[in-house]
Amino acid sequence: MNTLCKNPKYNANGSIDVEVNHPVYGWIPFTASPTDTESHGLLIYQAAVSGAYGDVAPYIKSQEEIIFEVLAERDSRIYAIDQVAMNPIRWGTLTDEEKAAMSEARESLLAIEQQAGFPENVIWPDMPAGL
Repeated sequence: MNTLCKNPKYNANGSIDVEVNHPVYGWIPFTASPTDTESHGLLIYQAAVSGAYGDVAPYIKSQEEIIFEVLAERDSRIYAIDQVAMNPIRWGTLTDEEKAAMSEARESLLAIEQQAGFPENVIWPDMPAGL
């Protein structure tokens, strides 16, 4: 298989996306992986890593991916608070100050999208002790 490739770029999975000059279809997208079971995929990956098609561009997260990760972290923190708040025995052992701290942290987490730096520069609220 005679392939010429261009525009190598890492993707989110650590594989490399390239454009391959297909003899019938012209330039088509192709993803080459270090664990590819097809020999041509593995050869393209190795050639790309070696620089045969130029420098491999780094992977840059999209705005949607960044937002998804921040909101997943936020949801995880809210879940930790809710596990205490929804358990009457645990909630009952907290002082009024501890309950207020959990409520404030939860409210801050719910408002994370309104921060001026969202999603790249999120200021996370301090999580209450015991979580």
